[in-house]
Amino acid sequence: KPHYIFVGTCYPTASHPEKTIMEGPALPGQIRKKLISLLAAQEQQDEEKEEGIMKAPLLPPPPPVFAIGGIEATNCHEPVSMGANGVAVIRAVLQAEDPAEMVNTLQTNMKQKG
Repeated sequence: KPHYIFVGTCYPTASHPEKTIMEGPALPGQIRKKLISLLAAQEQQDEEKEEGIMKAPLLPPPPPVFAIGGIEATNCHEPVSMGANGVAVIRAVLQAEDPAEMVNTLQTNMKQKG
């Protein structure tokens, strides 16, 4: 089982300048919701198979889904507000004048706007 899943490219990024069509900020949340739905369906099937037993064993939760690609302070809240567990950011942090402050800004924006 994976520990996490990255989904993107959400926005244009210098890491992949050849990409002209982005998956967009909604896709990570859509994938997360689908994973949750599949897990719930599997649990329902397990419960139906084990009617004589008090309770079916709980399946582990799906791995967290993180948005990646072109994530910046101005857009980091969008994938989170659409269902992603969080975001993966490299360039915005490493190119910031104050990387620690950029991380704080990203976290604040995701909490306040997400």
